[in-house]
Amino acid sequence: MDAWDAVIIGSGHNALVAGAFLARDGWRVLVLEERDRPGGLVRTEELTLPGFKHDVYASAHPLFTAGPAYAALAPDLAGRGLEYRRPRYWSGVATPAGSTVLSSDPAENLAEAERLGDGPAFAKLLKDFEPFVEPVFGLLGAELSSRESARVIGKLFRDRGFAQLFTLTARDLLTQSFTSPVLKAALAPWALHLGRGPDEANSGIWVLLCQIALTLAGMPGPAVPRTARRRAVRRAAVDSRGGRAVPVRARLFRPASRAVGAAALRRRTAAGGRGTAPRRRTRRAFAVSQRGGAGTPARGTDHRHRRSLHCGQLTRAGGPGHRAVAVAGRPGATAR
Repeated sequence: MDAWDAVIIGSGHNALVAGAFLARDGWRVLVLEERDRPGGLVRTEELTLPGFKHDVYASAHPLFTAGPAYAALAPDLAGRGLEYRRPRYWSGVATPAGSTVLSSDPAENLAEAERLGDGPAFAKLLKDFEPFVEPVFGLLGAELSSRESARVIGKLFRDRGFAQLFTLTARDLLTQSFTSPVLKAALAPWALHLGRGPDEANSGIWVLLCQIALTLAGMPGPAVPRTARRRAVRRAAVDSRGGRAVPVRARLFRPASRAVGAAALRRRTAAGGRGTAPRRRTRRAFAVSQRGGAGTPARGTDHRHRRSLHCGQLTRAGGPGHRAVAVAGRPGATAR
């Protein structure tokens, strides 16, 4: 039996990033995966002709490359061959009425809107939204329940122009602003990209936010296949810290579990150096959500509750289970 400080169930990119940070801090981490390889939605397959590889799910990672996790792990990832490239043209559309592309150069986008007959309208829409760019994008990374966020939100909605824009559907925003069917077709899909229908209230502002954000940040994608990306993330957590990846076949936690594969990230600590001391005082359980980051304390859990892993659930004695994808118990806890 091996002892682990953290057990992470599922090996999507958030789980691998969580494991990397825990390993960097001296934890012994076990990552369990039921599929044939780690990576989650970061996956590359040979789907058409031999030698031609395609992104099955994620094709660009602007939120990852713009976030603090990538900033911290970038040197390790680059050392393992992961290179991101930012294309000049990040989107485009071809229709019977014509075609266009969207660029990372704002002036080029304005010139393209001008060519399509909507230059002044496009410039006005961006200009009118300019006062709201900083507070709105600031809220995207803020704790919305905080007093400061409440102040910012209140100030935004006291502006009649912002309040009206916030409620518009994507269809209304585009039909009221533009005449070119090509420009409307180029911008409309970005509401769908964020899970909002074209006729849903509030979908319009997300078309505008995507246009601004992706013009500034672009759509960076790995210059190597996504398979290499998840390998680089995994190895950044393991190789440079004296660990090793161990494939394990195991039936996890109960017979009903479908999980039959496991990838283990082992952290072998050495005397001296930052983050090498074992975490003897840790008695909290952690949940790593599929959309969030690492190290979020699971609700209602502390050292007084008996914990057991049960098909991805954290179960308290005498209480309902708390759904979790990752659990870090006290050092020395045994993964069975």
